[in-house]
Amino acid sequence: MHHLILIRETEGMGGPGCCGRIGSDGAIWASDTAIFAERLERFNRLAEINQAVRAAFDHGVEVTVIDPRNIISFIPLVIRDAIRHRVPVIEALRALFATSVMTGVFNGQLLFSGEIPPAAEVLRVMRKIAERTEDTPTGVSRAKLL
Repeated sequence: MHHLILIRETEGMGGPGCCGRIGSDGAIWASDTAIFAERLERFNRLAEINQAVRAAFDHGVEVTVIDPRNIISFIPLVIRDAIRHRVPVIEALRALFATSVMTGVFNGQLLFSGEIPPAAEVLRVMRKIAERTEDTPTGVSRAKLL
């Protein structure tokens, strides 16, 4: 199975732990003159990517959305995916160290970081990566998505 990790933007730093909630800034975003309207736009763009991936690949891609403060989950997920899909070490390190908020990592490889590309572009790159990454640790089968 293929795996997409989306690192979303941190919102509402008021709560403890690594799991934030979108509702914490809801009152701020209620008007057209909201201070953080650009943040809502970025959240919506990640949501579009999430929905497009689920529609295009159905159950062929596991999608994990994490808070950027949740580095404890991110590192092992990328390492697991890099090993599973036989990603070159340099590519896996690039995914681990070039990440910031608003990042996408697919099969242990960096898709985007900082700037969020259109969903169609993300799907195109994901298909390309899926074609060249192996679906099993033994290398028996090649991934085939759509």
